[in-house]
Amino acid sequence: MSLLTVRRPGVVTFVAVVVLIQAVMAAAVALVTIGLAGDDRVQSATGLGTAGLVWTGIVEALVAVVLFVVAGGLLSGAQGARLFVAIVEGIRMVTAVIFMIVYHTGGYLYNAVIAVIIGLFVLWALYVYPSSDEYFRRSIPERDFSGRPE
Repeated sequence: MSLLTVRRPGVVTFVAVVVLIQAVMAAAVALVTIGLAGDDRVQSATGLGTAGLVWTGIVEALVAVVLFVVAGGLLSGAQGARLFVAIVEGIRMVTAVIFMIVYHTGGYLYNAVIAVIIGLFVLWALYVYPSSDEYFRRSIPERDFSGRPE
């Protein structure tokens, strides 16, 4: 099986590093949330009990794991990771536009505009930028007409 190697474009590396940073932040949030789940001040501030905070930490830990896997997939040229990021960014952009329509001023508007700009950049970086598209397409093993890898 021959694998054509294509140099990973800088924009793909940049997006993957941002996803890695998000994964580290999610892991830190998970640890802190679980670690402080029994603190009365945290429970009072969040309105959640110990069980609610622990479950929130567990969900955040699962998010961290998914983000680590997706970042690794982007760095290795996995089509599935690219598609996953595109779907998530699409969902974020749709919700951002809804927030723009509902909240016409203030922090929601600015946050939504930034989310749309970031989403457009990520989609451009992963799908439109010629080197990125070539990177993700050539990371797939070549196949002969029978469908078997060469």
